Amino acid sequence: FTMNAVNLGNIHFVNEWGTEAEKTTLDSIMSLIKKRFVDELGIPVLIGEFGVANRVSESERIEYLDFYVKTAKKYGIKLIVFDDGSDLAVFNRWNLTWPSEAIIDTLLQ
Repeated sequence: FTMNAVNLGNIHFVNEWGTEAEKTTLDSIMSLIKKRFVDELGIPVLIGEFGVANRVSESERIEYLDFYVKTAKKYGIKLIVFDDGSDLAVFNRWNLTWPSEAIIDTLLQ
């Protein structure tokens, strides 16, 4: 999602997200992760990189992040947002500010 400006051959990236099919797929993946690792093996799960590039509007970023965070929380999966200081940034390293309070609030829900 949001990486469509990158050409990686056969990989197709999209600039829109949020259909019921996409939401169902994400929910199903997290459900399977919980079932296999947490329920069956007793291994806690931490997703160490997730995010959405600033190539879309803030409201679109928030919509994706909101669903992702709520879905992970539903399955007891912990998250670490990926911040590359550029396209995926949520923190401005130069002036030590949070450019979007709404994005931070969404991540901390």
